[in-house]
Amino acid sequence: MKRIADLDGITFMANSLRKFIAAESLNHEVIESLIYACLLIGGIDKKFCVKMRLVGLLPKLASALCKAGPPPVSCLIDLLIALCHSARNAMAFTKNENLVAYLLNCIVQGLEDKSESIRKCTELVYYLSKPKKTRLLLINADAVPVILNVFEEFFRHRQEHSSLMVSLAALGILRLLTAKNSGRKKLIAANGLPIFQAAVTECIEQDQTPSLLTSELHYAVSTICLRCVPAVALPLPSTDHVISLDLPTKSYVRLVTADDASDSEEDMHIETAIMTDVEDEVSALGDAKVPRVKLAEGDRRLYQAICIEFYMGATRCSQVHVPPSSASFVDDLDFDTIHDGMDRPSCNSTLKRCRSFPCKLDFLSTRQNQSAFLAPKKPHYSFTGCADSYDWEDYAAQVLTTKSIIPFTSVPFPEFYDSYPDLCHQRQKFYPSALLERVFPLLERIRNPSFPAVVVYDFDQLVNGQNSLIESIQPMLNDDIFKIGRPDKTTSSLVFDSRFESGNLRKVIQVNL
Repeated sequence: MKRIADLDGITFMANSLRKFIAAESLNHEVIESLIYACLLIGGIDKKFCVKMRLVGLLPKLASALCKAGPPPVSCLIDLLIALCHSARNAMAFTKNENLVAYLLNCIVQGLEDKSESIRKCTELVYYLSKPKKTRLLLINADAVPVILNVFEEFFRHRQEHSSLMVSLAALGILRLLTAKNSGRKKLIAANGLPIFQAAVTECIEQDQTPSLLTSELHYAVSTICLRCVPAVALPLPSTDHVISLDLPTKSYVRLVTADDASDSEEDMHIETAIMTDVEDEVSALGDAKVPRVKLAEGDRRLYQAICIEFYMGATRCSQVHVPPSSASFVDDLDFDTIHDGMDRPSCNSTLKRCRSFPCKLDFLSTRQNQSAFLAPKKPHYSFTGCADSYDWEDYAAQVLTTKSIIPFTSVPFPEFYDSYPDLCHQRQKFYPSALLERVFPLLERIRNPSFPAVVVYDFDQLVNGQNSLIESIQPMLNDDIFKIGRPDKTTSSLVFDSRFESGNLRKVIQVNL
């Protein structure tokens, strides 16, 4: 076979196969023999996929498979699976509009007839969905509900190895398709999250000794749920729970110009990651009077302060390693002690991963944040708490220095962010059991119409004094819309009603000046 591969035998067999497919039916013995010969030689020839594409065989194979009708020809499906290991071949196959519809039709009939061809068809759809350019085509062809039915059917019999492999292939397709927002909406519309909730519950109750394959199954279910849960529309509308909040004005708030005052109501939305110029802030300091705050401007200021305060409080010194000495038993350590014990490779990786989130870099010593964090006073860190030397004005100054801000929807699930960096890119063997423990309560939250409001920060302390991290912040998820207000008339605490909704903060806040 190696000698045949060296003599470019794969090109000769591909040309012969193309001619036989054009002249004969697919059940011809010569065609079946040529396909298996191509698969054998292709395992040795490294340019197998390229040569088969250059010969012009791919459109012939796709059209011949669609004309044959279900059930699909087994040897031809095997050849397509081998060719689709190349992303360019997969994109070439999807140019045939009938191929995807034909494969999905074969999968639907395979579910009804319990045929063995469903495993190969599912595997072929998986390879077709791997290129990013083909995923939208599969989503528009309604592949998500079909594959979801495959998972639901074969997950019941996951004790069998073949059924478990089909379930994994179906979950792999759903993971690829839910990378796009339209795929997540299709999964939610197909009632996918309750199916995964039942799967998670069944895994926890029955699988006492999970194997490597079941751990991969747990991981895939968990990651799909983490992607789709924030997009679920809750049964409780946000307009029914709008609470007013007295917003204190500070001297550094930008003055409202004539151009800003003429903005329409539709344009008054929160601009995340966009700050005003530093010169505007400095010029506003000279005004002795308290300036009036426009509605959208006040929302943005409050939004910025809450973002920074929330994330600075939620950020822990988890990646700081203190050398083994008596200093490691001290509750409160200064910046120099922590800086001396920092793991440099870990800090560099954190700096690269969090380039867009400067507030997360509060304990890293870089030129950009030296002026923002080390002056005019040295911060102190504690192993049991958060940074305790900043108030709201310091946070606002840090935002002006970095010209950036953490939007709510850009840092999803802060409790996962430190523990599971780059969650979507983790390998399947990492953290499957821990993810299952986290995902199960999330699936319950999206169905609870009376989720309790959580008081996170006292607003007076947020403005005037030092604040501490309240324990109730830990179960909160940061991809929610946070509803801000007062729980009663005697206090001005901020109430974060954690909800999985989209939109801007102005829709759920009323500012009373």
